[in-house]
Formats: sequence, C-alpha cells, structure tokens
Amino acid sequence: MRNIFNYENGIMRTINKVADGVTLGVLWAICSIPVVTIGASSAAFYYAYNRCIRQNMDYAWKTFFACFKANFKQATRIWLIVLGLSFIAALDCYLLSLMNVAAILVTALQAAMIAVLLVSIIWGIYLFPYLSRFDNPTKTVMKNCALIALANMPQSILLLVLLICIISFL
Repeated sequence: MRNIFNYENGIMRTINKVADGVTLGVLWAICSIPVVTIGASSAAFYYAYNRCIRQNMDYAWKTFFACFKANFKQATRIWLIVLGLSFIAALDCYLLSLMNVAAILVTALQAAMIAVLLVSIIWGIYLFPYLSRFDNPTKTVMKNCALIALANMPQSILLLVLLICIISFL
C-alpha cells in the first residue's frame, strides 16, 4: 500500500500514459484549428505518441512542439496537396450529382471521382506517420507512401473504414 504513489508502480505508469495521450490529443486538436496546420500537427502527434507513450522517453508537449516546428513546412505542403486533391474530387462528385442526366458516363465519372477521393484519403493516412518517422524530400515521402498504401491495400482499406467509423461517431 505504501508503494501506490511510487512513480515506477504499474498504476502510476498507466496513469502517466493516459495523461500523455490526452495531452497529445488536446495539443493536436488545438494546433489543427487552422486547417492549414493539420498536417504538421498530425506528424507531431504521431512522433510524440511513439516517443512518449510507446518508448517512455520524453515529455509529451515538449516532443510535440519540437516535431511540429521541425516538420511544419514539409507537412503543410503535403497536407495542402492532399487537401486540394480531396477537395477537387469531392467537388467533382457533388457537381456530377447535380446533373439531371442519368447517363452511364456521368455515373462512371462520379465513381471515378469517389475512387480518387478514397485513394487520396488512404494516401493521407500514411503520409504523416511516415513524415514524422523519416527525413526525406517531399517527393520521396509522397512516392513511398503511395507505394506502401498500394502494397498493403487490404490493411489500407481497413484503416479507411476505421477512419470513417471514427468520424461518423463524432
């Protein structure tokens, strides 16, 4: 009973990990309020989560902001590319749905735009963890993440389904 407040106790380590997880979640949400910084805050979240919670190495907030600062330019560029591609595909789907023509070509174009939207979301799922872990040029990061997503398509589809489920419950 006297070791209950010992820092090395299993209960205290668990409480510390939960507190770090909540801290990182709050930091991610606050730093993602300007939509432009979602990429940098996602990369910082993944890096800080791996370093603080999985490896028990540093302070969560300090690691988060160090990674946020280090990856800001590259993550913002990548995020704007993914956001632009997703926005264009979603806008095309919406505009095609407004057409009163029930042609097969319109339906095929709409299906193609939905596929582009889903692929860009899957690609985005892989980009920011990869960016937080490796130091590569932007073109290499984007190419490698596309290859990883294609090579692991069943897992990528599962990640997409989980993301859609999480977003739908919010």
